[in-house]
Formats: sequence, structure tokens, C-alpha cells
Amino acid sequence: MTSQAPRAIHIVIITRERRDDLVQVLDSILPQIKHGDMLTVLENGCPANSTAGLDSDFPTVDFARSEENLGVPGGRNFAAMRGDQPLVVFIDDDATVQPGTLDVVRDRFKDEESLGCIAFRIDAPETGLPRSHEFPFREKSGFDVERAATYFVGGGFALRRTAFYDIGAFDDRLFYGMEELDLSYRLIGAGWRILYVPSATVIHYASPAGRLAGQNVYFMMRNRIIVSWKNLPWRFLVTQVGAWSVYLFARAVRSRLVNHWAKGIADGVSVASAADRRPIPQEGISFLKAHQGRLWW
Repeated sequence: MTSQAPRAIHIVIITRERRDDLVQVLDSILPQIKHGDMLTVLENGCPANSTAGLDSDFPTVDFARSEENLGVPGGRNFAAMRGDQPLVVFIDDDATVQPGTLDVVRDRFKDEESLGCIAFRIDAPETGLPRSHEFPFREKSGFDVERAATYFVGGGFALRRTAFYDIGAFDDRLFYGMEELDLSYRLIGAGWRILYVPSATVIHYASPAGRLAGQNVYFMMRNRIIVSWKNLPWRFLVTQVGAWSVYLFARAVRSRLVNHWAKGIADGVSVASAADRRPIPQEGISFLKAHQGRLWW
């Protein structure tokens, strides 16, 4: 495990057909930029080129474009490689960053060499509180308490670049969904810490654009198999895949999406069979158990 004293931040946003949302998030971030920082926006496989012309409105932003849809993990990897700042902040294009968040990131990484990731507080605009699935703890309370976490949520988070490269970046085979859990398992397995820092906050508007029910069922089933196979000892692999298969089957039946569920299983097994198994070592398993990490389900 290596470390590097943080000097500057590379902010990464990947976007696809959400021009108005993108402008809103850029307006929230740019006042927090300091000398040496970099902000990259990747238009990820959007034929309509929804970022066209924004380079003149935001001349300090590094706009990039991929004709191919690289998926969420692939897009994040591609954009992150355009900078070399010691810290990388990833923000969803349908979120806004609360004032002072980037300064909090700089401060928290400054003195903790084992800190690999900061999980942001991600609030819903309608309540000012995190949605259940966007809070990285099993018990949905203590939103304002800074503490060790076992995973982070993709709406807003920060990584030490050396930790990011140490574990091999995001797995682009996942394409959509659960890439954060996979990276979290690998961070913990390699001895890096994840810290939930509520003073680093984003408001996530959860734009409906690009969200398809069948796609969600398919990728949740497919990627659960892949992520569990790669990272978990057998006893947790079996229970986790089993529990999620039952849960997602019930959801698929209610939504008439059983074909997406079945295809997710078939494709998940196919991809997993070609993926290396590197189960989290016992020290990491003990940490996950002590902090209510995702093991049995």
C-alpha cells in the first residue's frame, strides 16, 4: 500500500443526456475549485452530444467525449486517467455539491495515510435526509456522525488516487451498478480505510432520465453474482447470491421482468466464470463483521 500527500483534487463527472442537470452541478462545484484542481466532464456515449457548446460557458472545465458508452465504471476510469491530482472526487451529474465539501475532502485526507475513500452524505432534496439506499450503513440513523464505513455510494465520494490505482480502479465489466461495492470490498481487502464524512455533502436529485426498470433488475442480478464471486469467501458468496436471487425474482415477478432476471443470472455466471477470485482476507472479513458490512446478504 502506498500513499501520497494530497495537493489538489480532480473532480470527475460522467454524463449522458442530462444537460440541465450538468449545468446545475457545475455551478455548484466551480466556486470550490482551487489552484491545481481539475474538473473533467465525460459525455459517455451520447449520440446527441448534449454537452455541445458548454465549453464556451465553462472554459475552465475539461470536456471529454466517448462515442462508445463505456458504462459507469468504464467512464469513471477513463475520465479519472485524464488527471494526476492526488485526490479524485466523483460526482453524479444529477447532484449538487454543498459549499465547503471540497475543503473537507482536502482536510480529511491530509493526515491519514491509510484513508483510501471518503463516503459523502447524500441527501434527497425533498427531505434533506439521505434516502435509505444512499446511506452506507444498515441502521438508518446517525446521519450526522462521522465514522468508519464498509462501502460508499456513487452519488458523491472521494478516493486517494494511489489507493484507486493500488486496487486496479473500477471493474468496467460491471458496466452499471454495484461497481462501488466491488471497489469497497477491494479497498478493505487491501487495507485501505473508508470514512463516512457527513460534512462532505451532495444533494442528489435522482433524475429519471436513463433509468429503466428492466435494466436495473438485470444488472443488479448479474453484478451481484460477479461481485460476490470476485470478493467473498464461499460461505458468504452462497448466502448473498441466494438471498438476492430470491429478492430480485420476487421484484421481477411483480414488475413482469422475469426474463431480465433470468438473463442477469446467465450473464452473471458467464462473466464470473472468467473473473479471478480474490476473496477478502480474514482481517478484512473481521472488519466487515464489526461494522455491519455486506457479507451474508
